[in-house]
Formats: sequence, structure tokens, C-alpha cells
Amino acid sequence: HEKFLLAASTPMFYNLTIAGTAWWVLPRVANPEPVLSTAVLVGGLLQFAVQAPAVRRLGFSLRPLWSGFTSPQVKAVLLLMLPGIPVLGINQINQLVSNRFASFIDSGVSYTYGAYRVTELVFGAVVVQLTTVLLPLLSRELREDPEHAPRTLVGTITLVSFVTLPAAVVMAVLSRPVIGLLFGGGRFDSVDVTVTASTLAAYAFSLVGTGHVKVMATAFFAQKNTRTPMWGSLVALIIFTATCAVLVGPWGTVGLGWANTIAMACFATFLTVLYGLRYGIRDAGVGGALIAFGRQLAGGAAMAAGLLYARPWLASVDHTSLDGALRLAAVLVPTGALYVGLVTLLGGRELSLLLSTFRGGE
Repeated sequence: HEKFLLAASTPMFYNLTIAGTAWWVLPRVANPEPVLSTAVLVGGLLQFAVQAPAVRRLGFSLRPLWSGFTSPQVKAVLLLMLPGIPVLGINQINQLVSNRFASFIDSGVSYTYGAYRVTELVFGAVVVQLTTVLLPLLSRELREDPEHAPRTLVGTITLVSFVTLPAAVVMAVLSRPVIGLLFGGGRFDSVDVTVTASTLAAYAFSLVGTGHVKVMATAFFAQKNTRTPMWGSLVALIIFTATCAVLVGPWGTVGLGWANTIAMACFATFLTVLYGLRYGIRDAGVGGALIAFGRQLAGGAAMAAGLLYARPWLASVDHTSLDGALRLAAVLVPTGALYVGLVTLLGGRELSLLLSTFRGGE
């Protein structure tokens, strides 16, 4: 039915439920573990609950149809899904490996978890939504207008990088005030903030690679090819584990962050090259996409300069507070506007395309 907005926005309910619980509830309870576990469950149920009325209005029943498992079409879908499961969970698999290495470092699991959750917040808020729109659109174009489908893919890649690149710049340059605002205070002291911030800075640009991987994997899925991304996820896992073994010793949790960034870059390259060789994207406006990336890099550099200039003013943001939130917002709003303005001034149309994508999915 090509109605994307609600389905694409539901992960925010999950993230906001956990964030709200951690912010307002956990500091007021003596035993936080069951409260946070309940928040995870409630967030997941909310994702289902907010979509249920809309699904019913489209004429679908939410009752299980057990006879469907005997349908040849359902069996075919399940067979396609199985190889894709490791791809969709590659970040979670990497996190399990990270936890194993981090467990040998004092408070290492807490540091890597905090840094990882910040990158996941941006990934869930933007990248998942865009790829939710891409899959049905690209599948339809492959059936009805296969010549235009590669252009849709390349356009989505530029839209995703338009968002992930400045987000990565913010996490790299302002990692300490971001971590201080989200986690600082109580038993999470200034040393914990500093180490987690350094870890986040190392993780930051993995967001760009992860966003690209998500788009390319979706493109393979639209081609009904789930095996190639599966092999790519295996290659990425091997690279990640080997890089962790090399970097964790000298760099600690920062090495874990860089290992993830390197692995995601390799995974993105693997999928892009194989998709181009198998399905072709040379005539899909790749030159224009490279120019767009250049504009984004210029905007990102200007944004980084502005953030570096303002960073001393944020030195006191090492704990959760309203003042810290207002200070951070006062820096992020103008520097974000600088990034968008410069990209647009150089000829970029990403902002208007991004807005029209979600408006079209209402």
C-alpha cells in the first residue's frame, strides 16, 4: 500500500521508552535491572500496538493464520529470510563479540554499550526509516521499471549519507558532552564519561558504513538475493574479530570502536562492489552521487570547524542536566543549519528529497 511513515517511525517508540525510563525512572529506584528489562518489553509492545489499528483499517486481520505455513509462497519467503537474519543482526552479533573482548577491561562492557547505544539511536531514528521506504519501492521498480531502479538506489545512498555523515561528525567532535549529557552523574563519574566518549568517537564513523550496508542489503533483498549479504556479514564478522584482537590490547575500548568502523567500511565496500558487478549501477548517476558526497564532505568539514570552535563552551557538560541539554542544543542547531545550508548552497537537493520521501509515505 506504500504507506511508510507509521511503519518507519515505530522504532522511535522503542528507543524513547528505554531512554525515558533510563532518564526519569532508573534514578528513583533501588533495583534498576527489572525496570529496564520491563522498559524493553514495553517498547517492543508499543511498536506493535501503534501499528495495529492502521493495519486493521487496511483490511488485514491480526489473528494468526496457521494454515499459511503450508502455502508455497510463505515457504519461499521463509527460505529467503533465513540467510538474511545474520545481515539484519550484524550489529548485534558484533556487539556480542565486543562484549567478549570488553569483559577483559575494567568497566569495558559499560563503556562500549553506552557508545554503541548512541550510534544505534541515530541508526534507528533515520536509517531504518529510509530503508523501510526503499525496499517496497525498489521491489516495485524492479518489476515495472527496472531501468529506473538503480537510480532510486543511488539516490537513497546519498540521502542516507546526508544524515549519517553530520551525525558521525557530531559524535566524533562532541563525544564528551554527548556522553556526559546522556549518562553522566551518580556512579558514572567523569572518568567513565571520558573513556566512553573516546569509545564513541571511535565508533562514530561506523554509522556511515552501517547506513550504507543497510541500504545495499535492502537492494539485494529487493533482488530476492539474501545469500550475498549473508556472506558479506560473515566476512565483516571475521574482519571485526581479527581487528579487535589486534587493537584492544593497545587501545582498550577505543580499539573496539575502531574495529567496528573498519569492519563496517569493509562490509559496505563488499556489498557495493558485488551489487555493481551483478546488477550494474554504472549508468545510475554514480557521478552525480560522488559530487553529492563531495558537497556533504564540505558541509561536514564546515560543521566540524564550528563544533571545534564551540567545544570549550561545552566542557562543563559532564552530567545529565537541563543546562547541559540547552547548551548542546545551542551548538547543534546553528552548526546543523550550517551543514544543511552549505550543502544546499552548493547545489544539493537532499533536504527537499528527504522531506518529500516521508511526506509521500504518509
